[in-house]
Amino acid sequence: MKAAVALFALSLVAMPAAVKEWLRSSSSRASTNRGIEQYDAKKHADAAKSFAAAEEIDQGAIARYNLGTARVAAGEGTRAAADFVDALRDEALAADAHFNRGSGALKAGAWDDAIRDFSETLRRNPVDADAKRNLEIALRRKQIEEEKKKQQQQRQSGGGEQMPEKGDDGKREPGPGGEMDVDSVLRSVGQQEQEELSRMRRPTSTRGRDW
Repeated sequence: MKAAVALFALSLVAMPAAVKEWLRSSSSRASTNRGIEQYDAKKHADAAKSFAAAEEIDQGAIARYNLGTARVAAGEGTRAAADFVDALRDEALAADAHFNRGSGALKAGAWDDAIRDFSETLRRNPVDADAKRNLEIALRRKQIEEEKKKQQQQRQSGGGEQMPEKGDDGKREPGPGGEMDVDSVLRSVGQQEQEELSRMRRPTSTRGRDW
């Protein structure tokens, strides 16, 4: 019995490189498939853990793209930005990588980064309607933020806030200088943003898959 155990141990040490590669690939694929199932079930934090396990084995562009995608969905957009670097260099993944990284930037309020990524998505795929909508959201959010800062500066320099008048329909009309009702617009855009972010590109297990 001892001799058999010793022989078995020796056979493991002498395992051919092709067999080791197969085991490594199989383990990575299993983690990836588990991550995709978890992502589809909206268990994004669990999916990120599964994709992280796959990425430790196979540090390729697809593995890192999947990890970044799950992290964005789990609310870790800032951390995920670096995960998309390799995918951005891969022509088969670049458009979706820009889209998902832009979604993370949009969630984090990094409007310029979001504008950059959605613009790049559209440069690569001009008919991408989701990217166009998200780009419009990012541009609008940036405009609102700049308008809000402008109003704050005006109140500080003017010594007080001038409330806009109500129209006949009870809604706020633009005040002096045509200022928008920032809070109202912000709420409206926020609702639209959540609807659009649900359209994030999914993880992938094979190249060229059409989502």
